[in-house]
Amino acid sequence: MKAYMFNFIIATLAALIVYCLTIILNNSGVIVLPAQAIVWTSVTFIMAFVLPVPAVAKKLKYALTELDWADEIVCLYKSVPFKYRQSFWLIFGFINLAFLFHTINFMWGNKDWGAVRFAVDHRESLQAGSFSAYWLQELLFEGKILPVANNLLAFAGLSLAGVLLAVYWNLPKRAAVIVITSLLFAVTPYTLSVLYHARTSLGVCFLPSLVLIALLLSEKQSKSHTGTYLLNLTAIFLFLVALGTFMPVINFVAVVLLGRVLLRTVYADISLKSAFLRIRQSLSNLAAAVMIYLLILFTLKETGALNQEHAAALSLGAPFFRLPVLFKYAFWQFTMPLPFMDCVYRLLNLAFVLLALFVMIVKAPNGAAAARGLLLVPLIVIFSYVSLLFDAAPLRNLAETSFFALPFVLALSAAVLFELSTSSLKRVVTGFAVLLIFMNFVRVAYAQKVWKFGWEAETKLSERIITRLEKQPEFDISKQYTLLQIGEKSLRQKYYLKKSDELNSAELLSAAYYPANGAAHAYNFFYQTDFLKADDNGEALRDPIIKDYILYKARPYPAQESLFISGDYIVLVLDEIALERLKNRLR
Repeated sequence: MKAYMFNFIIATLAALIVYCLTIILNNSGVIVLPAQAIVWTSVTFIMAFVLPVPAVAKKLKYALTELDWADEIVCLYKSVPFKYRQSFWLIFGFINLAFLFHTINFMWGNKDWGAVRFAVDHRESLQAGSFSAYWLQELLFEGKILPVANNLLAFAGLSLAGVLLAVYWNLPKRAAVIVITSLLFAVTPYTLSVLYHARTSLGVCFLPSLVLIALLLSEKQSKSHTGTYLLNLTAIFLFLVALGTFMPVINFVAVVLLGRVLLRTVYADISLKSAFLRIRQSLSNLAAAVMIYLLILFTLKETGALNQEHAAALSLGAPFFRLPVLFKYAFWQFTMPLPFMDCVYRLLNLAFVLLALFVMIVKAPNGAAAARGLLLVPLIVIFSYVSLLFDAAPLRNLAETSFFALPFVLALSAAVLFELSTSSLKRVVTGFAVLLIFMNFVRVAYAQKVWKFGWEAETKLSERIITRLEKQPEFDISKQYTLLQIGEKSLRQKYYLKKSDELNSAELLSAAYYPANGAAHAYNFFYQTDFLKADDNGEALRDPIIKDYILYKARPYPAQESLFISGDYIVLVLDEIALERLKNRLR
């Protein structure tokens, strides 16, 4: 044990030295991105910890000098059972088919303009507390967002998650079972809400795979204490990266862990205590990762890197006050009226879950197993939305948060049905699941059509605005202006048949591609010069000329008075309601 502690101290010191060197390089003018600094520091820590162990050093030397990596990769691929390999490629093919239009047209969200043009901005992710949000983007593409490749790799991550989920839940090794279970969570309108944010979609789509690898490593038994220690350390690191990428992934962790307990306690007929004891190491590693995650967030808060909204979410009393919201939305998720999810679609999803519940009660080995399952069901539903307790804006990105909730509850329902159904009932279950998947394909295709039309309409609107701007006598193409855009025009809704009871979803429908507080990058994107240097942060309103214009002359586009130039400021009015709110604030 003393040797391990010595190695740990040496590794920590080495990592600190490397981190300090990255700071010195940055101060010397050599740019070292945060993601690169984290990777270098982590690799240094791991290498310094394991290299002093003779057995590890010997294996590392063999791997670096004698091993034929090409043959090793081929052998590793062939060692995977054929059904898993077959399932992966089938899932990958179906996902790409569903989102082919999105991949070909290379669409992105309203906050992605700068990232698509240049590269991702790490300061933005740190302000939101997502310190590892761009880990994969940085690792593979140096922070750049690439057409086709971005989506292909994201879908590979979802496909891998489908296979790993089958391994973790111990589903039957049948391609049909694995593919159907995977498509229930991979091809949904919720997935589109993730793809909307191009700068984070790659990392977020890989999170289920990352978490499942961490869970499998946590349960893997090693022949030596060193091996076990390294497995758990790796699992904690993977959990931490997942949480630092997108905190609502905790919903997925809860569903997968409790789903494993449910399948074991009902199908294998073991006690709840025994089932939970079998995942105790996973829970321990997850708890360690959560504590490190919170420590990092508190550090970001104290240094001022975390914005006020996310800093407020760290207060100890905040989760308690969100409990009613958690209970409401956890059970409402089955019938929540979000865009592209009509009443029939929602009711069929609910019916599928209720069918799984009914089969679990009827086909459980005995009454005790059924009772244990019934005890776990409400816990799974509630914990599938547990991130709402800790989210700074729990209802703002509801569709993206739900990506890690309902789709995986449906996948768990399919797992229960395939495990417990008789052969005749399995045919009914398969037919029902295929119907749900087909409905998802239809809704995803419809959503992509709406997105494309909305994108083109807003782009043409921006061209008309710039044409009018160029005709303003005060406009000077050689200058750089600060933009104050009042309101925004989301034209995706123009091509969508909205139901009266539907909730707004920024990612799925309501957000404009040229947003009110971030349109400078968007207008610069297609223009010949960068005539906008930034978006206004409130300074323009101190100008008495601009204030007078807003209060007495401004009218929303397409009125002639919708555009105004004063010195280094351009004011653009797009929405009547936003204009009236601003007037009331200024009066």
